[in-house]
Order: sequence, then structure tokens, then C-alpha cells
Amino acid sequence: MLTFGLILASFLLAHWLLFLVIPALVFIVFGSKSLYTYCTMGLALLMYNALAVRFNHLEIVSPEWLEVLTFSISVSFAVIVLSVQQRMLRYESGLRQEWQTRASHDPLTGLPNRIVLMSLLQHEVERLHRANGSFSIAMLDIDHFKRINDTYGHAAGDAVLIEFSKRIDKMTRSADVVGRLGGEEFLLLLPETDAASAHHVLDNLRARVADDPFEVSGNQVQVTFSTGIAQCSRASSAKSLLEEADQHLYYAKQSGRNRVSVTSRVACES
Repeated sequence: MLTFGLILASFLLAHWLLFLVIPALVFIVFGSKSLYTYCTMGLALLMYNALAVRFNHLEIVSPEWLEVLTFSISVSFAVIVLSVQQRMLRYESGLRQEWQTRASHDPLTGLPNRIVLMSLLQHEVERLHRANGSFSIAMLDIDHFKRINDTYGHAAGDAVLIEFSKRIDKMTRSADVVGRLGGEEFLLLLPETDAASAHHVLDNLRARVADDPFEVSGNQVQVTFSTGIAQCSRASSAKSLLEEADQHLYYAKQSGRNRVSVTSRVACES
């Protein structure tokens, strides 16, 4: 409405008011994401041209009027071109962001994928090379997940994975990172956390998940998970941490599942 008002005022008062409309149009075009706005801006300027011809066809057209008319037509097309270009840039930016998200996150759960987890783990290991501190990782595996798939179907299994990832992500600290390694296996990175603290955190998570049944195909199903924890104060290898955590996860599974197995300290080579 403001744009149309300025256009009308330029007829009633002076043509030079059109020059005040142009910055407003450009600002609106670059600040809007709506195609409706783009079309409105272009139509507003085209309407100006149509009105100019309609109300001045009986008059002798002055050089000044021709300059204003030519300018307004040029700006009309410029606004349309800028609008199309702006939409193309936004579209390309959206595609780029979508592909980056797909490359770094698990498509089912939305958690960081294995590639991102390995990169973050390596970064944390390198950080501990430079400064003293503690760092733990926990490898989580949902117990009897194959039984859930076989009993309720793969769609129900996917629903369990999604709900499980949401619960773990919500229950952990903001500094922690939880991601999906693949299948029913997850990895939790615990910065500035020693083995004892990590055991306390994971045992609390284990109990909370086990005490709150999952709804699977209309049934209340208890879902539990086993965890293997590895901690290193002066890590030299991300691989050694993963192997240690995997060994303790295996021990937790063999010991009856729904439990946490933790190392006292990973013996890291200097």
C-alpha cells in the first residue's frame, strides 16, 4: 500500500517523487522471501508506466517526462531481474545447506553420522595432546533390537531408533555429542569427563530409558541398551578409544545386557 501511495503521489505532486520509491522497492525485494511480493513490486512499476501513458496522452510530452518514463520502465525490469536473481540465490543456498545436512547427519534420526563423529573424536584427541584433561566416549547398543524388528516390523524398528535418539539427545549435556554409528549402535562423546563420571551418567541414562517403555505398534515395550565406556586422559589414538569402548560393550552384552561396562583408564601410548 505504501508503494502504491508513493506512485500516486508522484502523479499528483511531482514526478521526482518516483525516485523516492525506488530505494523502498529494492529494500523490499531483498528483504522478502515471497514471490507475491516480487510480482507486486514489478506490477506496481508497470502500473506507473500505464498510468503515465493514460494521463499524458493528450499533452505534449516534454523531454523531462520522457526521461522519467524511460527511467521508470528501466527500473521495472531491473526490479524483476533482481527478484528472479534473489530467488535463485536463496534456492541455491537452501540446496547447499540441505546437502551439507545430509552429508553430516543420519537421515533417519537426524543425529550426527559416523563421519562427523570420527572427526569430532579426532579433534578431541588432538586437543588432549595439547592440554591436560579427561575425555570419555560411550558406545551404546540397543538390546534385542533384531527381536523388535522381527516382531513388529522394520517400520516399528525405525520408530524405536528415532525415539531412542531423541531421549538420549535430550538427557545428555549440551557439551556432549551423541551420534549414530549405524544400525542400533550409537556413540556418545563426553568432553571433560572421567571414567567414573561417565559411568554415573550412562547408568542414569540406562535406568531412565529402561523405566519408560516405548510405544511400538500400539504396544508398550521395554527398550534397554548396553554401554561400553572408554576414558583416556592423554589419548594418542582415536582408534584405541573406539576399540576399548567396543570391547567393554561386548562385555556388557555377554554379561546379561542392560548394563554399563567401563574401563578404569585406557593405557595410551605416548
